[in-house]
Amino acid sequence: MKIYVNKKGEIKDVHSTTNTTLQEIEIPDDNNPFEGWSDVRICCFRAEMKNGNLDYAPYIDTRIIDYMDRLSQQNISAQAQIDYIAMMTDIEM
Repeated sequence: MKIYVNKKGEIKDVHSTTNTTLQEIEIPDDNNPFEGWSDVRICCFRAEMKNGNLDYAPYIDTRIIDYMDRLSQQNISAQAQIDYIAMMTDIEM
């Protein structure tokens, strides 16, 4: 799996990106802590590769992460709702 982080280590894209300012981190399949997670949930975390190990932690309140993740799995304009949450919490997604 590949993730793409900004200068603060915030994950901004998963699997691929067109944003050339992001740094790619490749996570081995046998050591992927994000296995089974939605892209929305993954993009709520910071990540950094240290000595071959992935160090990661949320940078968004976990209560908001759960809500955003649930919305992303619904088929009712989830992106608009996620954008609204990001705007109201001043989070850059």
